[in-house]
Amino acid sequence: MSLLTVCNRIQDIVGASTLINNAPHIEAWPTALNSADLPIALTRPGAGSWPHDSIADIRGHRTYLTEVYVMPNAAGYYYEGIQTTLAIIQDLGPRFAADFQLAGSSSALVFDSEPKDRGLVILNYSGTDYRGTVIELEVIEDVSG
Repeated sequence: MSLLTVCNRIQDIVGASTLINNAPHIEAWPTALNSADLPIALTRPGAGSWPHDSIADIRGHRTYLTEVYVMPNAAGYYYEGIQTTLAIIQDLGPRFAADFQLAGSSSALVFDSEPKDRGLVILNYSGTDYRGTVIELEVIEDVSG
């Protein structure tokens, strides 16, 4: 399974949340965010490694980062941004925990460890700061094919 495919499978899981307005596949990411898209979730591959788990198996271990942009940081209503972000964290964590095979995939397995979130963070997209969060997923993938 390719890195792009894993990103898009994660986006499909995130997109099933009623708290996310937009979860485009990576090839359809916008050049800038607009208020109609918020909250928007964007998943990208992070750091990875390629250890040999045994002589015959090669498994890729990679962290995927789902960045959720909730509202511009300059906007008022700070409490609203916190409430929305916390609700999203509370919704996405169990979604990922329940779908440890990435929507039925037999070759990509989420969880080298449990899903993690970074809590409330400031994210930058195209030069604008947004309130939001980041969900980290450790994916183990059999690439020995």
